[in-house]
Amino acid sequence: MRCFIAIDLSDEVRHAVADCIQQLKPLSGDIRWVPPANLHLTLKFLGEISGAQTQGIDRALQELAVSFAPFSLDVSGTGVFPNQRRPHILWVGIRYSADIIQLQAQVANATSRLGFAREERAFSPHLTIGRVKGLRGVDAALSHFRTFQNAFFGSIEVHEIRLMQSILSPSGATYALVGRYQLG
Repeated sequence: MRCFIAIDLSDEVRHAVADCIQQLKPLSGDIRWVPPANLHLTLKFLGEISGAQTQGIDRALQELAVSFAPFSLDVSGTGVFPNQRRPHILWVGIRYSADIIQLQAQVANATSRLGFAREERAFSPHLTIGRVKGLRGVDAALSHFRTFQNAFFGSIEVHEIRLMQSILSPSGATYALVGRYQLG
């Protein structure tokens, strides 16, 4: 199964980001928007994993979670990857937090000990909200999207991390909870 490790959002943040997406949708013919139910903060994308790997991941996340205290995150600002001239991903930002950087590093360490490759890029905490698939309507959407660059979308109280399964279909991905790991 195809899996990732993530943090879920507060209802406040999910609704605020969904409102942003709703404002942008009519302007963007070639941007595929993430459904609000699928919004999350990815800590580690694992890819295809076996049942045996799931057991190892489960044990590692249990151990990691209990050693890490709950914390809060502020969700604010917007941007694109890789850059404004060639946008591929539209995102909502996570205000700098040493806690999220440290948690993600611990997740990366734990999963690398299980044989999962480390990311070559530095961790940049964000919520992916859209993927650019073509150029139709993108300029108008990006112009309006820039008005959110200093927006505050709310806070997330991080009490757990989740192991999620991504189920791909022609209509898009759906996510299923595989495991929850309480912090502290």
